[in-house]
Amino acid sequence: MVAYGVVYFEVLEPVLAWTLFGLFVAKDFVLFPLTKRAYEHGPTHGASELIGSTVQVVETIEPRSDGYVVAGNERWRARLAAGSDAPLEPGVEARVSQLDGITLVVEAIGPVERRG
Repeated sequence: MVAYGVVYFEVLEPVLAWTLFGLFVAKDFVLFPLTKRAYEHGPTHGASELIGSTVQVVETIEPRSDGYVVAGNERWRARLAAGSDAPLEPGVEARVSQLDGITLVVEAIGPVERRG
């Protein structure tokens, strides 16, 4: 029967309804082990694996402005860790202390010479 563009079906027989319900639940038990990895928590991207690694500064990182570093073959935006007041010049190595979105937060390795 069609009324106002909506199709109405007669009520399913109880045996058929329970059979369909059982198949629906069984499908979840069968497929869950296959899709389990998609629901496990872990790093959402490779950037979190950079924490603790050494990177090379390629563009000056000032206390109040971001710069760029190279980690492996990738160029990343980076900013200084809180409490760092000396800029990092190109060629200096730094350590990744944390991740802020897709920006690396870095700190100098060893003493940093202050300019002028």
